[in-house]
Amino acid sequence: MTVPMPDQLPSAQDRIAMGRAIPTTDDELMGHLAAAMSRILEPGPGPASTERIGKIAGRVAQFPNLDRITLTMSGYRIRAEATNYNPPPEAPLTVPTVATVPAVLGRFEVHAHLVEVIGIPVSLDLEALRVPIAWETDRTGDVWLTTPEDPIARSAQQATTGTVDRPEATFSAQVNIAAARAGIRSFILTEAAGSKVKIRDVDVNLSQQGDGFRVSALAKARYAILSAKVTAQATLQIDERNFTATLTGLQVRSSNPVVALVLAFVAKKITGYEGHTVDLNDLIKDSGLRFAALDVTIRGEDLRLSGRLA
Repeated sequence: MTVPMPDQLPSAQDRIAMGRAIPTTDDELMGHLAAAMSRILEPGPGPASTERIGKIAGRVAQFPNLDRITLTMSGYRIRAEATNYNPPPEAPLTVPTVATVPAVLGRFEVHAHLVEVIGIPVSLDLEALRVPIAWETDRTGDVWLTTPEDPIARSAQQATTGTVDRPEATFSAQVNIAAARAGIRSFILTEAAGSKVKIRDVDVNLSQQGDGFRVSALAKARYAILSAKVTAQATLQIDERNFTATLTGLQVRSSNPVVALVLAFVAKKITGYEGHTVDLNDLIKDSGLRFAALDVTIRGEDLRLSGRLA
């Protein structure tokens, strides 16, 4: 089924609307999924749009479980309201849930090629097995497909549905560094357009340095009659065995003496992040999964990430 793209769409939601009943046929399931995807995706600009692909495959299993959902897309971009950094004021309120039916999605696949996220083209392949899901009915009678966030609820769900094996997932993602730099630059300039500090230009660069990545940035800004160049750099070291990330070598500088004085106070605050280590598993703890393997590297002009979750 090809994803339809109507002109007027409601705000994106973190649950998928499923009508007034749990779908019992493949056609019902795919119809609701297609409508949900049309709220998240819109046609992307540029050459990729000439080869646009949007397909959904879904298959139900023994009620209330689902056998498979496969999403294949290329040449689209994720709508701004679906990225959560700038939610629209008209976003609908959630109606309280009155009934929940636990279930399991046997296989979930995503194959995305050059799908834009805040202006950055990303390619992603994801396969997840035995994904806990839930059918929620709100007090108006509408049914929603969602995933339980509470680990205790997930354990109870596995007992209820008879699922013994834990969920697991594999993923690989690829981002062109030059395209990412252009996307980040455009995003920063757009977000800063209405501020008192006028950013005239900005550039971000990424390079591999041993087992880490060096990030550097240059910005040209003006505030009233004051203008200056500001440079910042840091190294992000990723431990692929212990699944941690550590920030080192954090520096912020300017050749303008007045701005340099201001940055000296800023530097005192950000030095607290120097040497700070983040457990990458904490970033995905709500999923109930943990990293079992991780590889992050730069190959040619691309940043590539792959791994396994279990």
